[in-house]
Amino acid sequence: MGGSMRFVVLLLGLAVPQLTAAAAAATNPLLESGPFPRWSEIRAEHVVPAVGQVLAEESASLDLLEQDLTRALKDGSLSFDRVFLPLTQIRLRLDAVTGHFDHLSAVLDSPALRAAVEATDPMRTLFALRLGQSKAIYDALNALSSTAALRSRLNAAQQRLLSITLTDYRNNGVGLPPAERARMKTIAMKLQKLSTNYTNNVMDATKAFKMLVTDKQKLDGLESSTLAVAAQKAKAAGHKNATTERGPWLLTLDFSTYAAIMSFAKDRALRKTAFTTYRSLASSGKTDNTPIIRQILEYRREFAVLLGYPNYAEQSFSTKMATFKEANDLLNEVARDARPAAKQEEAQLTAFARKATGNPSLQLQWWDTGFWAERQKEALFKVRQEELREYLPVDSVVQGLFKVGD
Repeated sequence: MGGSMRFVVLLLGLAVPQLTAAAAAATNPLLESGPFPRWSEIRAEHVVPAVGQVLAEESASLDLLEQDLTRALKDGSLSFDRVFLPLTQIRLRLDAVTGHFDHLSAVLDSPALRAAVEATDPMRTLFALRLGQSKAIYDALNALSSTAALRSRLNAAQQRLLSITLTDYRNNGVGLPPAERARMKTIAMKLQKLSTNYTNNVMDATKAFKMLVTDKQKLDGLESSTLAVAAQKAKAAGHKNATTERGPWLLTLDFSTYAAIMSFAKDRALRKTAFTTYRSLASSGKTDNTPIIRQILEYRREFAVLLGYPNYAEQSFSTKMATFKEANDLLNEVARDARPAAKQEEAQLTAFARKATGNPSLQLQWWDTGFWAERQKEALFKVRQEELREYLPVDSVVQGLFKVGD
């Protein structure tokens, strides 16, 4: 069988799992291959079966790809598409499934969903390592890069993708001795667990903050939309008679509420409470992320050293267009050049706030700047964010997005 025919057979083999997934999607919405996720139908019990099925299918696809690339290297039929089309398909298939429930975990966390996602973490990490340490794929990438006749056929974008992918594979330890690859596998598993624990701690600390307000004066300045959401939260928490106008109102630290407080709440003490709590989330008690951060830094350092980098920053920048030094120098340069303008804007904002409050000695704190910047913008441009809402109804915005997309 010729090389081109074998490539067609490979792609057909990769398509079989897609057909299987399409049939399974009738009972598991995470396996739906349509343009939009079936968000309302996704449940925690769908996660483990979906990931198990996709990993089994993509493991089979990876076996086919490795066999095909081994043959292509032997018979000289290797090409860019022969490597990257199947490789991209394998990556996208898994990302399409995990991306859905990872997003749900971030915005609609629950004990059942969290347990289901955590159950899949080891499986996903092991597959990512297997894919990233595939010698057959690495050898094919090396051949594309080092063989002049093959490389000459690639355009600039393809050469850049090839270079980044090669570096990614090296950073996965594909070229290391077995003992060091095994250590990298252990580190990767530990980092995955630590990352999950870190995220869970932040979510738990965020959900732990609840401030029930019964005095509407304390919420003076907040937009009616924010008050409506706070009243709905209070009602969900058991205050059945809560209304937008009469309260009570339950304030939380989800970002939309936090941003509204920092921009519109006239009560300085409320802003301070929100700011200091938000900025210190997961830094003490049962959700303290401090030891987790230290462990992550240590494992990242060890991982980087195993790969031959002096530190994790150098490893991270190995696939970026700038070096660590160039990025650091740029940040310092921007900070130096921007500081005079920033100081001038700070002085202008302080003068505005002092005039508005009648307090000539007012010193703005971190929890003041967002509020007074919003008041200054309103004074300069004669517009409030809430007033813009009536011009942006959700149906019109969605239609506009699709129109732009077309």
